[in-house]
Amino acid sequence: MRARCLRVGFVVVMIVWAVAVPPQQLNGCAPAPHPGQWVDIRDESALIIWDEVTKTEHFIRRASFETAAADFGFLVPTPTQPDLGEADDRVFEWLGLTTAARQVYKDDVDLVLGFGPWGNKMTAAPMAGASPSAAVEVLEEKQVAGFDAAVLRADDAQSLAEWLDKHGYEARPALTEWLAWYVENKWIITAFKLTKGNRSSFEAKSVRMSFQADRAFYPYREPADMRNSSGRGSRKLRVFLLSNQRYEGTLGEDGSWPANTLWADNVATFGQQITSELKLDETDFAPSLQNANYLTEFEDRSFPRPGTDEIYFRPSADQSTKERPPIVRTRKVTKYWPGPPSGWLSASMVDVLKVAVPVAFVLAIYWRLRRRTIARSRSENQKRPV
Repeated sequence: MRARCLRVGFVVVMIVWAVAVPPQQLNGCAPAPHPGQWVDIRDESALIIWDEVTKTEHFIRRASFETAAADFGFLVPTPTQPDLGEADDRVFEWLGLTTAARQVYKDDVDLVLGFGPWGNKMTAAPMAGASPSAAVEVLEEKQVAGFDAAVLRADDAQSLAEWLDKHGYEARPALTEWLAWYVENKWIITAFKLTKGNRSSFEAKSVRMSFQADRAFYPYREPADMRNSSGRGSRKLRVFLLSNQRYEGTLGEDGSWPANTLWADNVATFGQQITSELKLDETDFAPSLQNANYLTEFEDRSFPRPGTDEIYFRPSADQSTKERPPIVRTRKVTKYWPGPPSGWLSASMVDVLKVAVPVAFVLAIYWRLRRRTIARSRSENQKRPV
């Protein structure tokens, strides 16, 4: 009875703690929920397809959101006006399968005295596995991948913040400060808004943003109040870069980005599959996809992130291939001594031996008995008088 009371008490304490301590804001780019609300981005993946010749970047982003809000928005900066489209989520499934660790099998041999069974006995262990203000111009408004998107250009950060506030985005001081650098440098801000409606969680597909840029980049800069968060949490960001060679990333011009390169190799055939799924083959972007044949994967688990600048990519001095450490799985294998290892016998050989060995055994016994009979007969004939 006492143990049951303790268990009940523990559950109550955990519920109270969960209510009292709101989830941490683990955000990417710049989420802009309503004041007093939070948005948790639990997992984030991005695919960057970069063409050095045409200076074109295709930025495809997928994230899973958790929030109690009925709707929320986030902002993505780009150096030029993007072309917006929906991408197939299967692209990230293929990326994950392509860069997954190889499975290597190691035999655990069980040596048994004998000539072996009638067949292979090798078994494997289970697999482990509104109209804008004068300083804000709305370049485009459209619905894409479940989002309401507005592509904005502004001459003043405060005016842009006021526009966002008027249209349901949070305009806190840290966000206005974050906008200032992009406005000053003539970047474009795309505001995305996702409405949950009657659903229990947010559902959105991957978004493609295609634009011109001087160099490949990932929008890594964050508002100061997000960078200075002291809350507990963890974040995982996976960035796949598909281009003509292996790339490396820096924080800003030459700062250190706390990410690991997990995989790098030529994927010419797979690159064609990706471009086909993005349905860009017969568009003006088709030339920018011709050399997308080398894939590099980065993983960033830093928390809090040093989001003081963007991540810029450049060709790596190290052009060697790289993969994850292989996953070693053990298989139980039975081998017989002095008989041949069962693994040497093919299925057809085993079928033949199942018949041949018993027949040979019977013939050997018959031959031996026949020889004894013949020898006995000769001996008796020699003993008979002439």
